[in-house]
Amino acid sequence: APLNPDNTSQTITIHNQNYNIGPVQSNVKVVKEGKISPTDAAIEWTLTVTKNVKDVTPEKPMSLEGYKITDVFDKTGAYVNGTFKINENSVNDTGPHFTKGTDNKSIEYTIQDADLNSANKGKAVIKFKTAITSEAFRSGATQYNTAKISKGGEDHTSNEAKVEIPKFGEKRADTNNLTAPKLKWEIEFNRPGYNLGAVEITDELRPSVFGNLQQTNMKSYYQVWENGGWGAKK
Repeated sequence: APLNPDNTSQTITIHNQNYNIGPVQSNVKVVKEGKISPTDAAIEWTLTVTKNVKDVTPEKPMSLEGYKITDVFDKTGAYVNGTFKINENSVNDTGPHFTKGTDNKSIEYTIQDADLNSANKGKAVIKFKTAITSEAFRSGATQYNTAKISKGGEDHTSNEAKVEIPKFGEKRADTNNLTAPKLKWEIEFNRPGYNLGAVEITDELRPSVFGNLQQTNMKSYYQVWENGGWGAKK
């Protein structure tokens, strides 16, 4: 019969003699990485977990069933509901095996046998998203995340993954070409070059700080950054 890695009192029989071989030693690896998902203002984190029999070639997978995934979001945004997947299959994050902390700032999930690929139950690719705040998206930020898996007093922590959120853009006044009472405003956006589809820009023209001068639009145009420079005015 196959050896059960969770059984610490296994025996094999050779020439009618029983031998206790003890627990099967394992090698567990936990790797974390992240990337920006700009269309929904989030970071998609990927946690790849593998478990194999230690020091055996070729690799012999050992099941990850029962391992608890713990992730605390103290250096990134809150968990986005409905985004948790294992091996590309959605996991019910309102079910009995899933726990969310206050304001979705942490999650815990215990891996089920049904989450694992029958061809290799020793590998799980976990994906989920955390939100990027408007301020972080607009001004840029660096966010970090680690995760831990544990079972029976055995803990394994991933590397600390790092995601740079580049500054999206800014609005500024062209102070080099002041011609009272005119002022030229420039709005630069989508510096990272995300595929945003159709874009609508709204800018409320407010009165001066003293309230005695109302701004009015005299002329508008836009340019697209292409081939290392600004394209024609449109």
